Amino acid sequence: MAKHPLASFKELGTWFNRDKIILNHVKKRNEILAGGQSIKRQTGFMGRNTFDYDILSPRARSSARVLEKTLDKKSGGDNYFTMPSKFHKGTFKVIHKGRDMIKNTRDDIPLVDISVPDRRIQTVRINGIKHSTLKQEVANKRRALADPTQEFRFKKDAEDIQRIKAAKRMRGY
Repeated sequence: MAKHPLASFKELGTWFNRDKIILNHVKKRNEILAGGQSIKRQTGFMGRNTFDYDILSPRARSSARVLEKTLDKKSGGDNYFTMPSKFHKGTFKVIHKGRDMIKNTRDDIPLVDISVPDRRIQTVRINGIKHSTLKQEVANKRRALADPTQEFRFKKDAEDIQRIKAAKRMRGY
């Protein structure tokens, strides 16, 4: 069955509005935005440019499926899929199928990682959306820096800690 001629325009609109769609999902379901996006939204221009979202939810699998269905509906087709993470138990990924529109190929674009939190997370509310606090993010980054199995993240995590410190100095807290 051929796609509707305007489906690609609808998909393009969803692509440009995906941030709004994802943040609305987090707000509606009272979930926690964590990681690079949380840091960027709290530090402004000092945050590292990051493409994907990290979300903490007690119901990670169902949350991922709901977000996938929302993105599919807004894009007018079956353009997204959900799969469990290969590396982290309890984490589910929402992924765009890429240009070839086939699951599990090289051109797939991961958008969101939704995980079950393993401990209580300190949060701050910004525009009705729960974000993990900068203090919590620094603690997470330091924990990752102390773990030798996370060596591939060392440069990125050290840079994030420096950016958070610089943002705190600029704001005076």
